[in-house]
Amino acid sequence: MDITRSAIREAFDAYKCDKGAQHDYATMYHETFKLMTGCERMLEIGVGAGRSALAWRDLLPSTELSFLEKTPYEGMLEEAKSMNIIVGDSARASVVTALFVDSHPFDIIIDDGDHRPDYQFQTFINFEPKWKQAYVIEDIIGADNEALLRRRLKARGYKNIRTYSSKLKDGKLRMNGVMHTNIPFFGMVIFPNDVDITAGGSPQPE
Repeated sequence: MDITRSAIREAFDAYKCDKGAQHDYATMYHETFKLMTGCERMLEIGVGAGRSALAWRDLLPSTELSFLEKTPYEGMLEEAKSMNIIVGDSARASVVTALFVDSHPFDIIIDDGDHRPDYQFQTFINFEPKWKQAYVIEDIIGADNEALLRRRLKARGYKNIRTYSSKLKDGKLRMNGVMHTNIPFFGMVIFPNDVDITAGGSPQPE
């Protein structure tokens, strides 16, 4: 599955999505989609204003798109409100089980919700049986948290993990009510262990 880096970046920037100019995740998604055989179903956790939802709609017109958000619609772009938005907390196992009990696995799940590492890891555990080709964790704050998540994932048997640096446009960003300055951010992609991720892509830390 090949969606060009420029097409991904243009879609993000068209809706002023922070995955574009703010974090520059276009390379991460370009390389991730290249390792996927297709994308029939996607779930993104964390909707916010709905900018990335609209970008994914344009990039993946044949994909069944779903979005999970604890507090939807407040401050959301009108165009995004008509998309398939599910209300719930990704870090609560009982909520995830109830909401997705009959759901077929998603080809890719993207966690762009709460960016604290404990929440990111708990969300991964809750959705562990519900993805097939790739699981993305966006906006991991700091190298220590990236290393912590990597250790936890490897302890659960995951070997195919790619991490990408996020380039903050102005060196600072407010997240979860906190202003972060000159702290490295990362995006992480987990693939099934039987996928060969060595061909191409960015060099990865051990």
